[in-house]
Amino acid sequence: EDSPAAKEGLEEGDQILRVNNVDFTNIIREEAVLFLLDLPKGEEVTILAQKKKDVYRRIVESDVGDSFYIRTHFEYEKESPYGLSFNKGE
Repeated sequence: EDSPAAKEGLEEGDQILRVNNVDFTNIIREEAVLFLLDLPKGEEVTILAQKKKDVYRRIVESDVGDSFYIRTHFEYEKESPYGLSFNKGE
């Protein structure tokens, strides 16, 4: 709620179409997240988005998405801020 994006009017369910002249219409969520996380802190960002709350709600309610589950047989400690640490059996 107190993020810079929310303060500028971006809401949950909005579809991001472009960020700083980079087309987001055909990239997967992970690529978008990595791109956004890599933006320098404090730098001005231009975002083009459209309201898609109805589509977003249908996706959430239908449980359709890109979630998946993997059981691990080893331990892993993340090596970068984008990594995910996990323990054997998780």
